[in-house]
Amino acid sequence: MPNRNLIGRCGTYCGYCEIYRAYKDSDRLRMELAKRYECQLGDIVCEGCQMLHAKGWAKDGEWGRNCKIRECLGDRGFKYCYECPEVNSCERLGDLADTYVHLGVDLKANLRMLKLGQVTEWLEQQDRRYRCGHCNCPIILSSDMLRCHRCGQIPDE
Repeated sequence: MPNRNLIGRCGTYCGYCEIYRAYKDSDRLRMELAKRYECQLGDIVCEGCQMLHAKGWAKDGEWGRNCKIRECLGDRGFKYCYECPEVNSCERLGDLADTYVHLGVDLKANLRMLKLGQVTEWLEQQDRRYRCGHCNCPIILSSDMLRCHRCGQIPDE
């Protein structure tokens, strides 16, 4: 059964997040990120978007536990962006979607699948899509990190 905590409220897939992957996969990567973000090793922690209320990355002012989208949804009584009647005109979601489109992710298409109740299918699809072609381990989706954090290979080659 896929991990439902990895369903980003905005249509992201938490399984490709560097904080989540470092926390789950690699003490070496956690140390690298702690150095990059000038924080403690214990700050590099996340169980996925659905668990952010209990435990999660709080170093950044807009993401993790401090996520502005999560805050907005909470204020409006929604769990996911697709539940909001302003989803198509939301500037915050639009800006984020524009950022992700450059990484090959369509947040609005993801939200449509989730809205249709295709949660298990979507999670399985994401898990398959974001794996290294060399070692089959989950990869990090980032313009900063082009190599698999496990095997060091470029995942698509």
